[in-house]
Amino acid sequence: MGISRNAVFIGTGLALVLAFILRWLIHAFVVFPYVVQQDDMAPALPADETVYILQQFNPAELQRGDVILLEHPFHPDMFMLRRVIALPGEQIQMHDRQVYIDNQPLYSVWEQTIQSEIEYTGSPINLGSVRRDSTAALIVPAGSVYVLADRRDRTTDSRQMGPISFKHIRGVVWREVEN
Repeated sequence: MGISRNAVFIGTGLALVLAFILRWLIHAFVVFPYVVQQDDMAPALPADETVYILQQFNPAELQRGDVILLEHPFHPDMFMLRRVIALPGEQIQMHDRQVYIDNQPLYSVWEQTIQSEIEYTGSPINLGSVRRDSTAALIVPAGSVYVLADRRDRTTDSRQMGPISFKHIRGVVWREVEN
């Protein structure tokens, strides 16, 4: 005698329910897909691209260059992706769009991407105002990071919001999803 249809139906239904619960738990507590809303991190992360956000991370292990999903400190219903530029205890300063960390100029692949935005947009770069792109020296407080958007002339970041407390970080971009 074989397995009855009811047993197969119940077994399949149970497997589907367990798969749904497992997926929900992973999305709720470990990693979830996030669709990039704006072009402020382009060309690295253009609008409508999907990334995975890792929720289980140690903020003390963040590294310069990591892209994080953060809750706007003054508008809790607003979320944004930003790149970590300075870590706790580091001094950050900007002068004419050049970032200095502990009085040393910051050069990196993504800094070069920012400077070559004209290749992405096909239009001249708005270099922004001196007020936004030349800042006083600031020591990043413990439990915080300093973040910038890759397209700095178009958005809000630590230059306006100040250093971002670890409590406002919702996750780290874990990997990009091929669309």
